[in-house]
Amino acid sequence: MSQAMRLGALGLLPYHALTLEELEEATNNFEPSNLMGKGSQGQLYKGWFSDGSVVVVRCLKLKQRHALKILKQQMEVISKLRHRHLVSILGHCYVTYEESPNATDTIFLIFEYVSNGTLRSHLTEWRKQEMLKWSQRLAAATGIARGIQFLHTRIVPGVLRNNFNIKNILLDENLTAKISDYKLPRPFINKITKVGSESPFNGAAWRSGQLERGLAEGPKKLRGETDPSIRGTFAYESLKTAVEITINCLSEDIGQRPSIEDVLWNLQYSAQVQDGWANSENLGTHS
Repeated sequence: MSQAMRLGALGLLPYHALTLEELEEATNNFEPSNLMGKGSQGQLYKGWFSDGSVVVVRCLKLKQRHALKILKQQMEVISKLRHRHLVSILGHCYVTYEESPNATDTIFLIFEYVSNGTLRSHLTEWRKQEMLKWSQRLAAATGIARGIQFLHTRIVPGVLRNNFNIKNILLDENLTAKISDYKLPRPFINKITKVGSESPFNGAAWRSGQLERGLAEGPKKLRGETDPSIRGTFAYESLKTAVEITINCLSEDIGQRPSIEDVLWNLQYSAQVQDGWANSENLGTHS
C-alpha cells in the first residue's frame, strides 16, 4: 500500500473522519435541492466545505449489526487509494445507535466531486457539440484500463472481481475518465447475487457476435457498426484494433481473455494509429 500512497494525493484533501455536524453544514442540512440521486447504493448529496472544495456525500443504511466492523476493515484499504483514474474517497462519518439494538446504523462516505457527468451520457445523449470524438473515447477507455490495472497490481492484496458499469465511469472537466465504484463496501446488501443471466459477459454476447461478423465481412461492415456521430473521423486500423481486443475481453473462455496489460497495449497502439491518421488528414494526405 505504501507504493500506492507514494503516487501522491493528486491535490485532494487527505482522508479523515468527519462529524455529522460538518456534513450537515456542507450539504445545508441535506437540503433536497442538493440531492444528486438515490438508489440501492444510497442517497447522493452535493456538498461544499469551508475551504471551497466540492464533494459528494453518499448516505448508506447498514442493515446488519456486524456490518460496521467489516466496513471499517475495508475502509482501511480503500481510504488510501489515490489514482488519476479513480474517484477518491475523502472521508467518512459513522452514526451508530448503541442504545438501541434494533436501530439502523448509518455511514456517510465522502467522495471527490467529478463535474462532467457519466461516460454513458456523453455517448448516448445526442448533443452533437459534446459528443466524444474517437480519440477521446480511446483516451477514456485507456484511462479506465489504467485504473483497473492499478487496482489489480499496485496494492496487496489487489482489488479484483469488480462489476464495472459504464454509468459508474465519470468524466472530469478535462474529460479524464474516473472509476467511481470500485469494490465499495456492501455489507448493507442482504443477498449475494449469483453469476447468471445478469452476467456482463452474457449480456454482451450478442453485441460481441455483431462485432465479430463486422470484422469477418470487411471494413464497410465494421464501419457501419460505429456511432454515426464519429463515422468518417477515425482510422479503420485504429477501430479494428480496439474491436479485436474488446472481443477477446468478452470471450466466454476465461483463459482466452487478455491481461489488463495486453488491453492497455492494444488501446495505446490504437491511439497511436489514430494520431498518425489524424496528422496525415491535417496535412492533406489520406491513408
